[in-house]
Amino acid sequence: MKKIILTPLLLLVLAAVGHQSTFAQRFAFVDTEFILSQMPEYTAAQKQVDVLADQWAKEIDAKRQELDKM
Repeated sequence: MKKIILTPLLLLVLAAVGHQSTFAQRFAFVDTEFILSQMPEYTAAQKQVDVLADQWAKEIDAKRQELDKM
């Protein structure tokens, strides 16, 4: 009697686990650097960000020098 109940239950559990594992294997890799490098707007925006970062780094260095003098 236990075999009759356990066998279908075991089959259901194995089917459910197998079904979930197929969903878990759906993935892809996207090369965002390549995609963004093909967009002229992105490269222009990146240059602007780099210029701003350099300006802010210079401002921070100047403020640190002021603090060191104090």
